[in-house]
Amino acid sequence: MELEEADLRAVVGKNIARYRKAHGDTQAALGQKLRYSDKAVSKWERGEGLPDLYVLTQIASLYGATVGELIGETKPELHRNPNMRLYIFLLSAAFTFVIGTVLLFAFEIAQVRFNTWLFLVYAAAISALEASVFSVLWWDIRWQLASFSALVWIGGLTVFLTAPGLVAARVFLICAALEAFVVFFLLYRRSRRSS
Repeated sequence: MELEEADLRAVVGKNIARYRKAHGDTQAALGQKLRYSDKAVSKWERGEGLPDLYVLTQIASLYGATVGELIGETKPELHRNPNMRLYIFLLSAAFTFVIGTVLLFAFEIAQVRFNTWLFLVYAAAISALEASVFSVLWWDIRWQLASFSALVWIGGLTVFLTAPGLVAARVFLICAALEAFVVFFLLYRRSRRSS
């Protein structure tokens, strides 16, 4: 039984180190994300200790893995490029702007009476929405705050520019209230996770 536990510690430690390095994190950076010291992370990676199940789920979530992959039940599938998720987001945002540009030129060629440059503003709002979705799925609270803030303010600008009869002060006052909600909600969520 003692040998099995030592084997499990070694496998878990090796997998934590593999995921951490594949994502470009130091032991200190991983420790900070988990609210543990770099010494604790080092101890896990050397197989001298084993994080509890809650910490394993946090590590799995951070690196897009499963607990089964961390404990060696299934073979880990590491992303060769730790920035792959960022590239996926950038490609989706670029595709959104391509569609917006195509619509802009199509409306201009058809001579439709419309402020065609608004298609680029709409593309920016959709890209902010994409960033918000990806940040919830893949990234930490800083990315989430940045992406949701961009969504609130670009969305407000989009509404204001699309409906010129609206009073700017009212639109952006609503944006400020939404921004406060986003900040407090993310701080609340972060405090719930850490407790």
